[in-house]
Amino acid sequence: MKNPSTFWTPIWSQALAKAMFNGQTYNNKTSCFQFKTYVKGKSVRLRFSNVSGKENIVLGSVTVWNQHVMHELTLNQRTSIVIPKGECLYSDVIKIPIEKEDVIEVRMHFKSALFDLNHTEKDAQLYPGDQTKTVDIASKPLRSIVGEMMGIYPVVPVIDRIEIETIHEPKIIMAFGDSITAMNQWVKPLRVRIHQRFEDEFVLMNAGISGNCLLHEIMRPLGNLFGRKGVDRFKSDVLNTEHLHTVIFALGINDVSYYRGKMKSVINLENYRKALMEIADDVHKRNAHIIVCTLTPRIGFKLIKFTDEMEALRMQINDWIRSCDTFDAIFDMDEVIRDPNHLNVVDDRYHIGDHLHPNSLGGQKIADAFDIDQLVGFESKL
Repeated sequence: MKNPSTFWTPIWSQALAKAMFNGQTYNNKTSCFQFKTYVKGKSVRLRFSNVSGKENIVLGSVTVWNQHVMHELTLNQRTSIVIPKGECLYSDVIKIPIEKEDVIEVRMHFKSALFDLNHTEKDAQLYPGDQTKTVDIASKPLRSIVGEMMGIYPVVPVIDRIEIETIHEPKIIMAFGDSITAMNQWVKPLRVRIHQRFEDEFVLMNAGISGNCLLHEIMRPLGNLFGRKGVDRFKSDVLNTEHLHTVIFALGINDVSYYRGKMKSVINLENYRKALMEIADDVHKRNAHIIVCTLTPRIGFKLIKFTDEMEALRMQINDWIRSCDTFDAIFDMDEVIRDPNHLNVVDDRYHIGDHLHPNSLGGQKIADAFDIDQLVGFESKL
C-alpha cells in the first residue's frame, strides 16, 4: 500500500530583521526557548536564516529537547553549523515523534558574535557557555540592561521557522504586523483558541517585527532592527508561505507616529490606502483571505511624541478600514482595548505600562474578541 503524502507544517516562526546592538553579542552563549506544538508529527527540521547578516554565523551545537530527551541537530551531517551570510538553510531532519501539546525546547550555542534581532519570545533565556546538552541548566540567565530599559524580550536569533512532518496538509494563518504582533501577547492565546476549535487543521504563525512600518523604512543606525518596510517584506514574509489560508494584517501605527514634516508626502491616508489595497489584491490572487485590524491608540507612549495631527490620521485610517468592503473581514482591535471613557488611549488594564503594547490581559482580550469561524473563512470541514 502506498504511504500517504506528508507535509512540512510550521509550528513556530518569526520574521527576522537586521541585527542591531543592544548589549549582548551571543559569542560563547546559549540561547534557549520553549514552545508548545499543537500538531502531531514524526520528524522535525529547523530553518536558519542569515539573509540580512554581514558575517557568517557559527553554531557550535544545536539541540532539540522533547519529553526530557535530547536530540542533536546537524546540517549536512555536521554538528558544528555554519550559516553563510545572505543564505537561508534547512537543517537535517531529526526523527522525533511529537504528540499534540508537547513542549519542545531548542538550545543553540553560538561560537561567533551576533547581535540582537527580533523579540518574540517572552520566556527566552540566554546563558553563558555551552548549555545545549546540560539536563538541568544551573547557570543564571544573562540580563540585557538596555533590553530591560526598553521593555523588550531576550531574542531567538537565526531561526525563522521550525517545522514538523505531518500527514495533514496545513492551512496557514499569518499574523503580519509590528511589535504589538511580534510580542505574541495576542497571537499565542489566539493560537490556543484556534487549536481548541479546529485541532490541527489550521496553524497560526507570527510575522511581526518590532518598530516596523508599512510605508517607511527607517535608515538611521538603529533602524535596522525595525525591518524592511511592510510593502517590501510582505512578499517574502507572507506571500511566499506555502499553504497560505488567511492573513491577519495589523500594521500602520508606527507609520502614523512619523507623520510630520517631509514625511507627510510618504505617510498619509492615500498612500496607506493604496498600499493596503494592493496587498489585499495580492492575497486574493493567492486564493487566501485577509482580515485587517484597526490601529490601536498610541497617546501616552513616551519614546516618540504623538501629536494631534498623528491622532487625526490614525482616526482617518480606522474610519476607512471600517468602511472598506475590499477585505474579507475587519477586526476592530482599536475598539477592543481602548478605554471606553477615553477613546484615544489604551485602557490602563490592557497595556504593559507604556500605553501602547498589550499586556497578557490585553492580549487575551484581543484573542477572545476574534470570531474564529470568520477568521478561517468558509472552507473548514468542521
